[in-house]
Amino acid sequence: MAAGARRSRASLDRLGRLGSCLGLMNRAFDGLQRDAKTPAELPDIAAKLHAELTALHAQTADVGFAFLGGRLYAECTAVSAEASEHQLLLERLAHCRVKYLAFMKGVSAEDLLGFFRLMDDEAKRPSPEPLAGRLAHAKIETVRVVQSPPGDSPAAGLRSPWDWYKTAVAEVDGAQVRILAEQKAGIQPLTALADELITAMRATGRERFLLLPLLGRGMDPHVVHSVNVAILCCALGELHKLDFEQLRTLCTAAFLHDAGRCIVPVEWAREQARLTGFERVVVHQHSTWGFLLLGRDREIPRELAVLAAYHHSNPMRSPKGQMYEPDVFHRILHIADAYDLSVFDDRRYWRKHRQDRMLKSILRGRGRRYDPTAAKLLVNCVGYHPVGSLVRLDDGRRAVVVRPGACNPERPKVWLFEEQHFQVVDLMELDAAGLRFVRGVRDVLAPEPGLDVGRLVADNAEQLLSDSL
Repeated sequence: MAAGARRSRASLDRLGRLGSCLGLMNRAFDGLQRDAKTPAELPDIAAKLHAELTALHAQTADVGFAFLGGRLYAECTAVSAEASEHQLLLERLAHCRVKYLAFMKGVSAEDLLGFFRLMDDEAKRPSPEPLAGRLAHAKIETVRVVQSPPGDSPAAGLRSPWDWYKTAVAEVDGAQVRILAEQKAGIQPLTALADELITAMRATGRERFLLLPLLGRGMDPHVVHSVNVAILCCALGELHKLDFEQLRTLCTAAFLHDAGRCIVPVEWAREQARLTGFERVVVHQHSTWGFLLLGRDREIPRELAVLAAYHHSNPMRSPKGQMYEPDVFHRILHIADAYDLSVFDDRRYWRKHRQDRMLKSILRGRGRRYDPTAAKLLVNCVGYHPVGSLVRLDDGRRAVVVRPGACNPERPKVWLFEEQHFQVVDLMELDAAGLRFVRGVRDVLAPEPGLDVGRLVADNAEQLLSDSL
């Protein structure tokens, strides 16, 4: 109980510091608005903000704020219920089209002063060069911004998860086509999609995005798999406390890690027919092809090509005879790839297993085949009953898991799809006396003929993807 109280006090202290940072930024822009020159109090404000950020950086590699729908967010929490308290900050973010702002560990008071001046100049005299580019030219490398495209205001918020998913599938598909045709893949749209995914997860949580893989039926399974892995990598990377730049690299690598599968006909995945000896050789070579195809595009960082080459290698030991040492990117990508793809065998090229069974298989293989830390993060992310699982509750009703348990991996949120009215219940709900849980999962059910969970979710996607669920 004492440990829980300490964690609670630490969480409240962190939120207090985040709110203080917003107030200090607002004061900085207020001073710049009143005085065209650098106001006398600005260095003092920057020093105080630097002190707050230093305290926050003791726990994390970066401190981020999202500006979506006219509201400010920090750590999935709307921290400015009264927008008027930070009106000048909101105006600057809107004028500069900033959707996400991150201060990296090592940021100095001088970096903060330069950032305030650049944002103020951008709001008063917009430049054709993106704010991120201006920061780079000013050699301010400890401040990261994600901007809306020209003509779009961040006040409108991010696109819906489903719209993001469709766009991501189209972009990854296009990149793979270009890679195979010996053209430049065009990595910038993929990094922009990664930025948007990171921003949305940090602002509104990762839970909604874990439902998206159920909606990808009918699309190219190779491409859908890459997008699914990128979503899971982003969620696992957040739990691992990777900073924004690391998450961007990891997500972009996940988008391209299976680029070598573009040599494999899509029909093999859809028909799930028995493979011939020649076909098995082709499939087993897809990681090598991915490395070769990505390696010839000079715009793609070499580390992304290396990850494509080794993403199926056991991260618990270095490949024999290779000067390669698995890192955190490899460990996360490896387990995300295995969880979404399941198992390849000689009889079926693309055999999708129940994800609860795949999760158990991963847990049995931790320490031998899968990194134990990554396996623990996976459980914390998806729970013991992964999203999309068909379950029977202890009251006899059937349900579909639609959100992982926030505090208890055994107690997710489930959708009672057989009820007359749309109803989602939280299995963490206690009875009137507060002594026991109202409901629980009795068992996980196997897919039934005539019951398509993916179709059920797709038909109710708007409600199930709501951030208020």
